[in-house]
Amino acid sequence: MRLAVTGAHGFLGSHVVDAARSAGADVVAMISPWGRPDRLAAHAHDPAVRLVRADVTDPASLRGVFDGADAVVHAAARVADHGPWRTFHRVNVEGTANVVRAAARSGAGRVVLVSSVAVWRYRGIHGDDPRRRPRDQHVLPYGRSKLLAEDVVREGAPEPVVVRPALWPYGTRDPNLARVAGALRRGLLPLVDGGRARLQTVDAAYLARTLVACAGDPVAAGRAYLVADAGTPTWSELFDEIAALLGVPGPRLSLPGGMLEAVAPAAEAAWSSLRLRGEPPLTRYRAGLMRSDVVLDDAAVATELDLRPTRTRHAALASALADLDGVQASPRGDAGAAP
Repeated sequence: MRLAVTGAHGFLGSHVVDAARSAGADVVAMISPWGRPDRLAAHAHDPAVRLVRADVTDPASLRGVFDGADAVVHAAARVADHGPWRTFHRVNVEGTANVVRAAARSGAGRVVLVSSVAVWRYRGIHGDDPRRRPRDQHVLPYGRSKLLAEDVVREGAPEPVVVRPALWPYGTRDPNLARVAGALRRGLLPLVDGGRARLQTVDAAYLARTLVACAGDPVAAGRAYLVADAGTPTWSELFDEIAALLGVPGPRLSLPGGMLEAVAPAAEAAWSSLRLRGEPPLTRYRAGLMRSDVVLDDAAVATELDLRPTRTRHAALASALADLDGVQASPRGDAGAAP
């Protein structure tokens, strides 16, 4: 199999390249014109991995990128809690449409979209079937853009597949885990409402294996999958587990979620009006993230694709944290394509 991966320089994209090579596939690793290939260093001298620079928002740059590919895993995306809708729409919706058209021109009918559980509002999800639960995120830009990107793939690709990682993907080369570890070490990571809400996590290596399987397995065509580790920890349990692996105390400060959600819109508005760079310290997305359970049924991956995690969350977290210790001082690549 020959697999094309957009956003290959990003956290999840680089894991897809790893998984594809482990499965014996040749890879076209597409990175943005400004992206850094640091996360692909292990494949620098691999003749079966071809690095190509292209921009999903520029259709001309995509010409010929997917030639010879059997499938495309589309991991490139604008991932942020805050920002203007036009930017999310241009990258995540229009960019996805450009990828689907370019793939079709090249004969790659199967497009596997790395989507997000953010297509749902986080208002209490307790084991729902993700194929039946109505997607209801029409307010927050990132989630809304992913919802529309799913529609683009379903309507435009001959063999569409939608893959939604669990709420918290983690693994080696993970900038988000690095930030959490840093905050825990400094004692600056608070809980929300005591950290009682439950979530699902997913090891990036397992997620990448699932994405590669979805690119080649005939069963996956036209279907959607939720990929998660075993178990549904509370936020408090998860942070305590990470803290124990780091050898530091777990978080003890807890903030009231209702207050955070009330203040978040004003924080975002002030940030935008002052035209400050980056993201505000509090956003509507972050304020609601830890308030309610976000747990969905992931059984389809095992029953239809015969895939399961090969290691526990504890083992995968330990490996990822050890990797962070080894690379923290090194320059880190553009996050680019994380979901």
